[in-house]
Amino acid sequence: MTDRTPAETLTAAATVLRDRAAAIDTMPPNQGAPWHVENCIDTAMNECPCIIAQGRHPVENGPATAQFYVADAETPEVASWIVLLQPHVGLALADLLDDAAEGDVHGEHNPYALAVARALLGDPA
Repeated sequence: MTDRTPAETLTAAATVLRDRAAAIDTMPPNQGAPWHVENCIDTAMNECPCIIAQGRHPVENGPATAQFYVADAETPEVASWIVLLQPHVGLALADLLDDAAEGDVHGEHNPYALAVARALLGDPA
């Protein structure tokens, strides 16, 4: 465990989220585009059952953008979890942690935000 103040802990976790989000977001034209589960294949075919992609989903209307492969997942549930925590969610969470680093009007830091920050940093509670 690192000896950090609550504000330093929250800011460090926000930085990790921003750095990781920037490292995995794609190049244009899909940069910032949402992720989705592209398809889930029958596992009897010995293929990875779910593909996570970025860009326009083929069943949605919208501008034609290329699909970008993100990852495979063994189950639809794992695929949904990966999509749930895509880069723009990490960036929003980073903003929330930075806001929490400022503390409330009494200088107190939200214990739930600190718990999230510590979990992201791998620090014990």
